[in-house]
Amino acid sequence: MYEPTTISMIGLGLSAVGGVANYVQAEKAADKQEKAQREGGEREAAILSQQAADEEARGKEEVDKIRENARRIKSSQEAALGGSGVKLFTGTAGDITEETDRLSELDALAALKDSDSRAKLLKSRGSNILATDYSVPRTSTLLGTGLSLVGSGLQSYGNYKKAGNVSKTSSNLSKTSSNLLDSYD
Repeated sequence: MYEPTTISMIGLGLSAVGGVANYVQAEKAADKQEKAQREGGEREAAILSQQAADEEARGKEEVDKIRENARRIKSSQEAALGGSGVKLFTGTAGDITEETDRLSELDALAALKDSDSRAKLLKSRGSNILATDYSVPRTSTLLGTGLSLVGSGLQSYGNYKKAGNVSKTSSNLSKTSSNLLDSYD
């Protein structure tokens, strides 16, 4: 039969092995979680980058539409003014067509700036996602394992102390019963 000290030390060793196994398992789970989060972030950043490119393309299309519409308006103005017998490109007629050009270009620039702002916001969000630190705090895993080992060690020490006291009590009972038996002889 094993001594209580040996049994306690075996228990402590098994607890240590179990603690290390738990730590390794927790590390693997943390790595898997970190990888999944990083891959999800990369997918989201790619989607945001594509949305930003789409927004820039829509902005350019909008600018082209505004400028084309301005050309049509200006042509209509020139046709109406010319049909009325007004000299084009001079005086009030010239002012009207210049104002049409100026206002349509301001509209085009506003549309371009708006789409650029939305695209930059999307790109910024994508960059922030890529810059995110997805690592799982490992100190909690390590600390938990260490505390588990300390707890197991304390439990084993407590069992050792109890076993030592049981051994002493058992030894004292043996002496007492031996003394009693001697007294009846």
